[in-house]
Amino acid sequence: FVVSMRRKDGSMAWQPTKLTIAEFEARVKSFPWSGHIKSFHVHHTADYHSNWKGAASVRSMREHHMKNRGMRDSAQHVTLAPDGTVWLGRDWNWAPASATGHNGHDDRDRPFMVETAGNFQGDVTHAPDILQGPQRESLVRMIAAVQAHFGLPADAIAFHREFQATACPGKISKTEL
Repeated sequence: FVVSMRRKDGSMAWQPTKLTIAEFEARVKSFPWSGHIKSFHVHHTADYHSNWKGAASVRSMREHHMKNRGMRDSAQHVTLAPDGTVWLGRDWNWAPASATGHNGHDDRDRPFMVETAGNFQGDVTHAPDILQGPQRESLVRMIAAVQAHFGLPADAIAFHREFQATACPGKISKTEL
């Protein structure tokens, strides 16, 4: 059962879609891909797990990307929640807004991008969130599903910090994945 919301102007309001990791894995296999995924980009939201609000957080990110950053949709293809659920973002056949100069092209070679909910860097007043439990398991399975579908090597995983001057995705290391 899907509930959509009609706005006063008659248009339909966008609603976030949540998947289990098993549903994500099945969707990777059945999705009508155009072009080729050449790598897997990992980001973090830099907002702590304790601030995660599910659909409201996903809507807020999308709104920020579209209204404040001028994007046509969320930057990421999916957002990975602290509980390991996967929230759909931009069309998987569109290049992500991952890192300037490293986004590829719609319907051609491009990375697949995940925004991992959490602040894995921490700051002077807060310890970092830890990638663990269902969130870590889902990230590992997500990467494996995309790698298997596109025949990507293990080193096709890239962190945002590898392309730009940022700490993103915090203290997550590739050995954890």
